[in-house]
Amino acid sequence: MGAKVNKIKRPRSFWYILILTILSAGLIFTNAILGMVIPFHVSILIGFILLLLVFVFWDAYQRYGLRTTLLMLGGTYLAAFTAEMLGVNFGLIFGEYYYTERLGIQILGVPLLAGTAWGPITYAAYHLSCRLWPFPDMSKKPFSTRLFVHIFPSFMAALAATAWDLVIDPIAVADGWWIWVGGGRYLPSIKGGIPNSNFIGWIALSFLIQMVYRMMLLPHENHSKTIDGPVILYISLYLTSIGVALTVTREGVVAVIGAFCMGIFIFPILTNKEFLSSIGGSHKIRKNK
Repeated sequence: MGAKVNKIKRPRSFWYILILTILSAGLIFTNAILGMVIPFHVSILIGFILLLLVFVFWDAYQRYGLRTTLLMLGGTYLAAFTAEMLGVNFGLIFGEYYYTERLGIQILGVPLLAGTAWGPITYAAYHLSCRLWPFPDMSKKPFSTRLFVHIFPSFMAALAATAWDLVIDPIAVADGWWIWVGGGRYLPSIKGGIPNSNFIGWIALSFLIQMVYRMMLLPHENHSKTIDGPVILYISLYLTSIGVALTVTREGVVAVIGAFCMGIFIFPILTNKEFLSSIGGSHKIRKNK
């Protein structure tokens, strides 16, 4: 048994997300250490999310083509915006809450920007689950079989996405982006807290999106392509959310929760030799002599 080392040709989108991650994490953590020399403003985080969306579109286009990319991102946005609309107006899915004016133009009480954050986290969580639970070739299997096989990895991906919201929601509440009516049991020290229904809603909606992703994207997956860029995207969301939690909420518990809940999905990957070697620009293919 021998091993051949192949060099990986990185797409420009990979370098884009890697450099963006290094710059944003460095800026936020330097700011935290220096005591917020650069004041935090909601526009900074919105700008960061939009920069992440550039990567998501770029990376997805390279993998799946324009039509699938538009369907995926457009469907994610519409699903998220509809869920937010049901939440704000009827208290469904997430619980009772309302948006302030800080996120800009609204339709039916929901800012147009509200659905944009779902694109990066759901895309990253999908590829994270593909890395942690490699997908089998299901192209010739019946629809019902494919649906059943995707339940577990889709649920894990939904948990990975919701882990991010465990950090972001307290940041948003602390900074006055939206207000929970009656508060909740999660971190009540931050303006009354956040209800558990919010996270149940996040898991449910994320699970639905992940199931659609798997049914839509897996038939087009190219096993020869690496998924390291989207994994870096999840790491970027991990580092920046923790950094912002330290500078905005000023409660270490939020950062600790994020470090643990998101970290349990990242740690197995960062300790994987194949992933580390691929980040270095190469991977080994073993062949029989």
